Amino acid sequence: MKKIWPWLLLLLLLIFFCVWSKKDNIHVSSSTHPQPVLVQHNVQGSQYVDYTLVQKNDQYTLSGNFKNIKQQTHFGEILAQSGEKLIITNTSTNETLQGDPAVALTNKILPHFAKHYNDGKIAYHNQKLTVYGTVDNYEAQRQMQRLLNSTTLNSSDESNVHVATMPIAYAIHKDNKMLHAEGIFNDVTQINQIKSHLPTNTTSNFQVKENHTDTGSLSIVEKFLPIFLSQYIKGDIIYAEEKLTVTGNVHSQAELDEVNALLANTTILVSNQTVVDPDILEQEAVKQARLAALSAEEKVRQEAAKNVALATRQAQDEAKKQAKLYAEREAKRQAEAAEKARREAEKSAAQQAQDEAEKQVKLDAEQEAKRQAEAAEKARLELARAAARARLAEEAKEAEMKSKIVNLFKLENIEFNVNKSTLTSKGQATVNKLATILKEYPSVRIEIAGHTDSDGSATYNQKLSQSRVDMVKTKLIAQAIDATRLVARGYGETKPLVPNTTRTNKAKNRRVEINILGE
Repeated sequence: MKKIWPWLLLLLLLIFFCVWSKKDNIHVSSSTHPQPVLVQHNVQGSQYVDYTLVQKNDQYTLSGNFKNIKQQTHFGEILAQSGEKLIITNTSTNETLQGDPAVALTNKILPHFAKHYNDGKIAYHNQKLTVYGTVDNYEAQRQMQRLLNSTTLNSSDESNVHVATMPIAYAIHKDNKMLHAEGIFNDVTQINQIKSHLPTNTTSNFQVKENHTDTGSLSIVEKFLPIFLSQYIKGDIIYAEEKLTVTGNVHSQAELDEVNALLANTTILVSNQTVVDPDILEQEAVKQARLAALSAEEKVRQEAAKNVALATRQAQDEAKKQAKLYAEREAKRQAEAAEKARREAEKSAAQQAQDEAEKQVKLDAEQEAKRQAEAAEKARLELARAAARARLAEEAKEAEMKSKIVNLFKLENIEFNVNKSTLTSKGQATVNKLATILKEYPSVRIEIAGHTDSDGSATYNQKLSQSRVDMVKTKLIAQAIDATRLVARGYGETKPLVPNTTRTNKAKNRRVEINILGE
């Protein structure tokens, strides 16, 4: 008997420890809602909570590992608000477990799950929350996805939509003048609602299946199709899962505003992804830049013409003023000399008159020589001023021509076919415009300078740059430009604008420059 007592004492201690460890599973509630039924609890060790909430035959069953009893019973309280009863079976609790965000998200989606899901389950395993089951409509499925995406918790919705009738589905694709339409409809009448608005060259693949219904999309698409066919360059009209999606490119902002206004006031879910065609936006930007450049060029030309006209008028006015002053001084001088001679003649004898006359002649000769020297100096100064004005006019002409050439090459380059000296059609158009500018200034000489990047050998690049500028010179001569005004020099890769380290830099170094050499 003495040997049995230690074993009995050890057994009692073991029973006491087991009762104490399960004390956190005791739960008392006075709520009038249906309460969860606690069937069994096992204490297990784990790092994260792990549970499955199963819905089958209007009954909810919960199993898994939780942090505490409150996490489990709160699920039952939420279901009780929807008139549902929760049975808690085969669960365990451990205060060290993590996973409060998963439990909080489950609490958030549970009312929506109870209302719209059948024969489904909510499972949190391996730190991922997954929803399964059958949903009664597409919007309810989308709402569940929005609820799951409202947190950063790893989650997914694996549910399927099941409704008594399926929504119709169709798509209309346009690419320039090519049209294709396909879809599933309830009857031929619905198909004709679409086909009656489509051109006869439209390819189609329509199917009729019973138990398909339309929620109002056909009446909206009937109104929208004329705009889609006439204003869209390319695009798609897609109606699927009770959602109308419109994508594509239109010609202008005004057309986009019209589309937005029509699709904004609808009774169905619409996703409008229409945009203005990027190529048209780029063309409009280029057009505006070109108009601005032409306006600046015209302003420079008018200002230069105005300055030349002003300089000419000022020179003419100055010449008239100097001529008038000279005539007045000369008349006064001659009148004074005549009066003096008259008085001297009356006062002197014949000899005196003769001496005075000789003296006067000498004086007149000296004054005349002085006058002629002054006139010569004045003429020299006038010639110098005229030469200065001519240089200013020439510099203005060269500046005007240079401005036109710079503005031309801001918008366009002289393009050649790859590794050839033949011009592209765009390059020929640019040379034609250059010839037009040269014809406006028939006395100005230019240098046509060709440059390449560093790809290939230096000898090949030198030869290619020279053959290209020779081709430009030949095309200009063909446009009636005097060959003596043109100097064609190929510099190869010897004068890069930027280091040949990137494709962008190399494109900048492949160029033809026009340099003004003077008259």
